[in-house]
Amino acid sequence: METDSEPGPARELEGLARRFEPAGGMTGTPLPGPELAAREQRRAAAAPPRELWLRVTLFAALLGAVLTVLYAWVLARQDVLAPVDAAGLASYHRVLVPLLAATVVLGALVLERATVLGMVMLLAGCGLALAGGGIWLAPAMVLGCVWAARKKPMARLLLGMLLLIPSAAGVYYGLIGGLSFATGLPAPGLPPQLADPITLAQALAPLELLPVAWLGGWLIVSRR
Repeated sequence: METDSEPGPARELEGLARRFEPAGGMTGTPLPGPELAAREQRRAAAAPPRELWLRVTLFAALLGAVLTVLYAWVLARQDVLAPVDAAGLASYHRVLVPLLAATVVLGALVLERATVLGMVMLLAGCGLALAGGGIWLAPAMVLGCVWAARKKPMARLLLGMLLLIPSAAGVYYGLIGGLSFATGLPAPGLPPQLADPITLAQALAPLELLPVAWLGGWLIVSRR
């Protein structure tokens, strides 16, 4: 009797072990389910495709950077004939201009996530590289600034101030220079290039910045 009753508890333990064995065979194999599908959906939603405007901006930045670097290298070969510091010009064209072109490309890359920072990088890179052939970067700068002004109020305000303040100062100097030329009275405080104009058109030349000042003011006061 004792030998026949011994296998009973062992059979019950084996049955319990089989009952609580996880379905699917091995315990380390994950099973597909709603959680996995939801995780894939969240991963796909976390990285949406770039807008068409941003893709065009990035393409313009890459193409402009390549053309700017090539043109800067051409200018660097001509710096030997310059009457000023040839070494400084060569460093500007060979080192600084490529770095500024890379800054524009990085600005186009981060424009979607950090709009204000990307716009500042576009403006700084293109503006400082203009003297070294950075005009090729202007399309990317314009496209990026327009997109940033449409998407972020802070970027819109910053762009408006950057356009309004220098252009308003230019309009003021143009008005003072025109009045000084018309009346014959000296106007102290004018920039050197406007201090002694030859014609009235030359004195009023800074008034060409009036549309830029108007655009900057409109960006500041307008509301979406």
